[in-house]
Amino acid sequence: QVALDRAFDQFIPLELDGMVLIVDEKIVAFSMASHLSTDTMDVHFEKGAPDVAGAYVAINCAFARYVRENYPAVRFLNREEDMGIEGLRRAKQSYRPHHMIRKCWACLLEDGYDY
Repeated sequence: QVALDRAFDQFIPLELDGMVLIVDEKIVAFSMASHLSTDTMDVHFEKGAPDVAGAYVAINCAFARYVRENYPAVRFLNREEDMGIEGLRRAKQSYRPHHMIRKCWACLLEDGYDY
């Protein structure tokens, strides 16, 4: 929640782009992304109201269309990780990703730190 609040507060300085889906004057889904490179847009947040059937699919498709129309150089939408949540992994794989990137972590060990 903290990251999402900060993203909304700093939307312009962070050079984010996004979209909201409104039904009956109520926001039912939103997507927020930024450019990762000239050909890749990174979707940081995508949320949909759980009680609105198809909200996630609708925002996903609408935002992909928006990116294609407004950023012709973008070839890829990075959907970010599934956080080990099986349902989220299946949903993301259902979009038939072009490729998946294996993520790794690295940390700098300070002098005197005994790992």
